[in-house]
Amino acid sequence: MGVIHKTAIVPYRAGQMYTLVNDVGAYPAFMPWCSRVVLHEQAAERLIATLALGLGKIKQQVTTENTMQPGRRIDIRLLDGSVCLTGRSVLCKGVGRLMAWKIHTVG
Repeated sequence: MGVIHKTAIVPYRAGQMYTLVNDVGAYPAFMPWCSRVVLHEQAAERLIATLALGLGKIKQQVTTENTMQPGRRIDIRLLDGSVCLTGRSVLCKGVGRLMAWKIHTVG
């Protein structure tokens, strides 16, 4: 199984980043490749949503189940669809695979 670890230092507090990442319903407003979000279930520590993603003629839908540790971590399990992350390499994640956002303050 391939693993990608990425770290980014941003000029925002950890709480602000958690709020941004966890506000899935707002993604179409600031992510041009996300055209639509359907929230199926939403609670303080769990969310299920379908996102319509596209870039040019490439379009797909993904459904995820997000399990949250408020202010600290979001685990994202793919229920339907696939996601490819690019950088120096490509890692495609299929149904059942897990991604995680770990958010913390540096310094």
